[in-house]
Amino acid sequence: MTTLRQQLAHRVFTRQNLGLVLLIAAIPVIIFWAREVLDAGTAAQAWTHWLSSAAYSLLFTASLFYGCFSLTVVLNHFLPWERQPWKRLAIELALLIGYASGVQLLIILGGRALGIYEPQASESFDGRYVFDQVLFGIAITLIVVAIFEGVSFFKKWQESLLQAERLRAEHLQSQYANLRAQLDPHFMFNSLNVLSSLIRKDADQAEAYLDHFAQVYRKVLETKDETLIPLKEEMAFVDSYLELQRIRFGSALLWEDQCRPDGEEALLPPLSLQELLSNAIKHNKMSPQKPLQLKLSRENDWLYLRNSDQPRAPWSGGEASTGTGWDNLRARYRLLKAPAPHFWREDGWFIAALPLISPAS
Repeated sequence: MTTLRQQLAHRVFTRQNLGLVLLIAAIPVIIFWAREVLDAGTAAQAWTHWLSSAAYSLLFTASLFYGCFSLTVVLNHFLPWERQPWKRLAIELALLIGYASGVQLLIILGGRALGIYEPQASESFDGRYVFDQVLFGIAITLIVVAIFEGVSFFKKWQESLLQAERLRAEHLQSQYANLRAQLDPHFMFNSLNVLSSLIRKDADQAEAYLDHFAQVYRKVLETKDETLIPLKEEMAFVDSYLELQRIRFGSALLWEDQCRPDGEEALLPPLSLQELLSNAIKHNKMSPQKPLQLKLSRENDWLYLRNSDQPRAPWSGGEASTGTGWDNLRARYRLLKAPAPHFWREDGWFIAALPLISPAS
């Protein structure tokens, strides 16, 4: 956390502010000089007069600018706007008006005493004149401070928006990572169960299954930290995954792929198709006489996976669907702000529709 001294150095006493003070101080001197030239036809006053006027203007501007700016920084440090805005407003107005009045009064009276400050010929130096000058200076000071505070509020608003968006993105990424973490152990557990069963039945098949499983899980690890992957990569993973299932089920599983990736690099969440295939295999009965049919197709920006609807009965080893896999997919798409997947039954088929995501979105 920066100290008050560091804040003053970084925000108030900078080269940029020095240039601004010099520019503001030069404006009234130039205006008065131009008026003298227009009225008299020549620069009637001696150069010492313009030098003293420039020094007076610079002292006046620098005192108000650096003093008022420092006051706002000190208040930001000890009483920020977000803590007690009305109390902050009252204190800031009181301090600014008091400071601006005192500084201007000292400069006007001091300049008068030194002979470098004289009112216009048509004006008399009295209490009313001094009051008007101080009041005018306060008004200018408050306008300038209001502009600076407005700019500061705008910057803080931008920063708060960026911070909120960054926190939201981190939160969504964390949620997405948690959802992905649910899939990896599930896939590992199921695959090892199948491998254990094959080892007892057929050692050669178990060895082939283990080789394919190593390839598949390597691809799982490669996409572990990805939010989206190209469709062609997901399809390559699906092909490897189905090789495992063919070893396990043989002719009891039929796969028809009508969706080869085209030139467009459509995206989707990793393992989303594999999750649908795993659910279809897990919850449907199959045999060489009545194989489980899986068909994949694409229509515009949607993938459709159809499986013959032949659910397993509980007494045949089937498991009642809890909908966890579907909820997981819906949640992942929701975090990506993409259309939600759809699931329904129609004419003896169970259909899952996955939206494809454009790289530009």
